[in-house]
Amino acid sequence: MADFKVPNLCGASPEFNAIQTKFESMMTSATDGLEVDASALKATLDTDVTSLVADLKAMIPVLPALPNVNLQGQLTSLSSLIPGSGQYTRLLADITTKFGTELTASGFSLDTLVSDAATAITGAGNLCDAVPNFEVPAAGGAAVEKAIGVLQPALDSEKEEVSVQLANANFTAAKADVEATFTSYNEIGEEVPTEDIGPYRVAKETTKIAVSDNKGSVTTIEATTPKNSVGASTTVTTATTTKTETIKTSGGEVTERKRSNVSPVGSNGFTSRIRRIKEYILIDDVSGSIDSEFTLKNTPTSIGSVYGFDPNAKSGTKVGRWRYISNYDSDENIRRRGGGRLSIRQKSNPYDTYTLDGQTITVTSHVRDYDTDPKSGYMFRVKYKCLDNYDPNFAGPI
Repeated sequence: MADFKVPNLCGASPEFNAIQTKFESMMTSATDGLEVDASALKATLDTDVTSLVADLKAMIPVLPALPNVNLQGQLTSLSSLIPGSGQYTRLLADITTKFGTELTASGFSLDTLVSDAATAITGAGNLCDAVPNFEVPAAGGAAVEKAIGVLQPALDSEKEEVSVQLANANFTAAKADVEATFTSYNEIGEEVPTEDIGPYRVAKETTKIAVSDNKGSVTTIEATTPKNSVGASTTVTTATTTKTETIKTSGGEVTERKRSNVSPVGSNGFTSRIRRIKEYILIDDVSGSIDSEFTLKNTPTSIGSVYGFDPNAKSGTKVGRWRYISNYDSDENIRRRGGGRLSIRQKSNPYDTYTLDGQTITVTSHVRDYDTDPKSGYMFRVKYKCLDNYDPNFAGPI
C-alpha cells in the first residue's frame, strides 16, 4: 500500500488516498471524542461515514450489462455445429427452453426454423426472412418478437439517371396562341380600332339618345345600344363559344349572332358601359380671358360636380381652397337651397356657374378668379359619367 502522506508519489491514486485520509480523520475524531457526549460524536461520525460511502461507491466500476439472447444469433451458432454432437444437442435444448413456448404461441415451429436457418446460412436464402427476430433478456424472461433489423447494403446503390423533359404538344400550342394574342395587341396599339382586327369587333350601327342637363335642355348624342352590338344571325354547323349568342331552332339548325365589342367612329360608346370619370384640368388647357373654357376627353352623359381652385380664399393660416361651381344661375341656386327673395348682397354677389356644350365646359366667374392649385398643379376638376367605347365582356377570335 502506497503512503498517501508522501506528496507526488509515483503510482499513487488520488481517489484511494482520499479514502485513506477519510479513515484517518474518522479515527482521530473517534479518539478525540471519547470524553464528549455520545450523541455529539455520532453526529460528527455520521457525516464522515456518509462521505466515505459515497467515495467508495464512486471507485466501484459499473458492471457491464449482458446482451439479450437473440434467436437468429443462436440458430446461426447452431448451424455451425455438427447435428447429433453433444454441443449441438445442448445448444438446441437451450434454444428450446428459452424460445419454444413463445414460438409455439406465435404460430412458429422450432424444427422448421432450425431447418430454414441452416438453408439460409448456406447461401440459399436470407436468415432475416427465414427466422423471426425473437429476443430473451440475458437474466431470463419471456421471449419477445421485435422488428427485423435494418439490412445494410453490400453493393453501392444504382445511380439515378437524370430525367429528360419532353415537349408538351398542348402546352406548346397554347403558348403559341398566347404569343400570337400579344403580338396582335401590339400591332393594334393603344387606340381603339376603327375596323375588325385581332380580338376587336366594331359595331356597324348606332342609335341617337337624349341626354338632359337637368335644366330642361336636352342634347342628342350617338351611342351603341345592346341591340346595335349584336349582328345578324348566320347559320353555323356547330356552336362556337360564349363570345357569341347561339340559338338552336326546333328543326335542329344552329344559328349564331356575333356581338361587337367596339363602338364605331362617331358613337359616344355603349349605353350598357357607363364609366365614372374624374378629370383634372391644367391651366394650359383652359382658354378665355373672362370665362374659362376647357374641353373634356369624353362626351359626358351627366356631370357630377365641377370644382375650381380659388387662390384668394383664406381660412385661418391656410390660403386657397377648391370651390364648388354650379350649373344654375343665382336665382335658381337660391331657390334650390330653400331661399326666398334675393337679398341686396345676393343680387350684387351672384354665384359662379358653368355650362356644358358637348365636351366643352365654360365657367362664368361672377365672384372668383380661378388659378392653379400649388399642391396638385390643377386649375379645375370635373366628375362626370360617360359611355365606354369598348366592352371587355366580349372578344372576337384572334
